[in-house]
Amino acid sequence: MNDDLHRPVNDKEPPVPEEYEELPVPEEYEELPVLVEEEEPPGPIKHEGPPGPVKQEEPPLPVINRPPRKARRKSRKLLLVTLAALAVLVAVSWLLNQPIGQQAINTTGLGSHQAAPTISPPTPTPAPAIPTPIVKVRGTPVGPNTLVAGALILLNPGIVRQGTSMGVNGSGFDPRATVDLAVKQRKSGPGQVVAFVRTDKYGNFYENLIVPATLSSGTFFVEARERGSTNVAQAAGVIAGGAPQLKLGTQVGKPGDMIVVTVHGFSPDETIKVYWNTMSGDPVATLQADGGGSIGQAPVQVPYGAAGVNTFLFVGAKSQSMVAATFYLLSLYPTVKLSSYSIKADHQMSFAGAGFGPGERVLVFLNTAIGQPVAVIQTTQHGTFANAGGLVVPFGLKGKQTLIFLGEESRASVAVNWTVQPYMPTAQASTYGGLPGTTVSFYAVTPTTMQALW
Repeated sequence: MNDDLHRPVNDKEPPVPEEYEELPVPEEYEELPVLVEEEEPPGPIKHEGPPGPVKQEEPPLPVINRPPRKARRKSRKLLLVTLAALAVLVAVSWLLNQPIGQQAINTTGLGSHQAAPTISPPTPTPAPAIPTPIVKVRGTPVGPNTLVAGALILLNPGIVRQGTSMGVNGSGFDPRATVDLAVKQRKSGPGQVVAFVRTDKYGNFYENLIVPATLSSGTFFVEARERGSTNVAQAAGVIAGGAPQLKLGTQVGKPGDMIVVTVHGFSPDETIKVYWNTMSGDPVATLQADGGGSIGQAPVQVPYGAAGVNTFLFVGAKSQSMVAATFYLLSLYPTVKLSSYSIKADHQMSFAGAGFGPGERVLVFLNTAIGQPVAVIQTTQHGTFANAGGLVVPFGLKGKQTLIFLGEESRASVAVNWTVQPYMPTAQASTYGGLPGTTVSFYAVTPTTMQALW
């Protein structure tokens, strides 16, 4: 026989399978087993009959590779988490869309188609009326406004000082109406209209007022009266007491200057004493407050003192309220003019000066300020003097001299130099020649007289 008949079929080189691209496996087929036909080991081909041509085997089917088990677990977990999140979102959306309070529990035992019996609620018993308390500030009632219902004003702040700002808030008036604002010391009376406002479309307004300086400490009233209507409202405020207000016309000057002062906040009709730096001793001025405890304008003369910062003290004689104000005192620079700056002895000299203290004595010294003055001069209320002195120049003075002028209270001083001229007399004979026995006369000439010596 031919040896080829007994040669195994697998002696031939097996056919090379074609390579296929790996396709993703759908999730629904992950768990299905993949049937792979097991190949039988090659063996000799048995021939039952006459030998014939050998039949070749067809190439095997491609094997589908399954994803790893870890990846499959992760995919299942992700799917479960997604489903759970969707279920939670649906439940929350359903709860939010349900109306609150409509799903009440039926505790009557009746079906939904049966009507529950109607029970009338008990009639409430009216509570007894409680009287509205009335607050008093320093004996003046400041309770709720009873002038006209609906109109109301409020003050902010309610405790103020003279000259400060205060807000007035109103409501309950007619829309687009004009309302006059008046300030009154007493609840009854016309008061002083200080401003007017216009309400908005709701009948409200807000306005800032300056508290008049004429108000004394204690309670005052603000009245809002609508023009052409009966809408009126009042509110009470309080002027803070115990701290008067003081204003100086100027805070810089020299002794003798007149300054204007304005004072508010003292007791009505009380005497106000003005002190300089200290309350000991006599006051430098005395003022009188009006019925509102104020002084509109009053002149005060600046007293003597040390140059620099000083203090005015205003003290109420009855209330003992005190207010202070600083004042910068300037130094005095007096000037003096002599009637003659060159003069002979036994002649009279006069002076004119300005810039000293008001009403003070000026001491005149010769060459030194120690010892007794040679003259004393009285100044006017403006610190001036003219044609004063009448000093007679003594014969013992010769050459340059100095006069020192010193204010007794202000201690302001000035020195003036002058000169004493020497005498130069001349003599003349009646004749410059003659016989024995001739009488000769002589005449001596001085600046003031001409006389015969013998």
